Amino acid sequence: MFPMKFFEYLAAGLPVVATALPALRAFAPLCFLAEGEEAFVRALEQVLGGERRDPGAIEVACRRYTWKARFERMEQVWQTFFAEKEGTGRPL
Repeated sequence: MFPMKFFEYLAAGLPVVATALPALRAFAPLCFLAEGEEAFVRALEQVLGGERRDPGAIEVACRRYTWKARFERMEQVWQTFFAEKEGTGRPL
């Protein structure tokens, strides 16, 4: 599972505290991940105390994961797929 609002919150400039879901582990430098109640409370305290993640890294990630960027990557995959199918002479 992946929380779809994750990048929207980051793009809005909001610090993100989240449960350490496997899907979010790759994004740990961008947010505060917590395993368990106590860790979650500590992460919230960090954010409320003013701690933030690297805004430059967040901006780069947000640009990579916009709906437009995702669609462009999907479109490239489909174009490659159909080009290969057309080249084989098999029906699409």
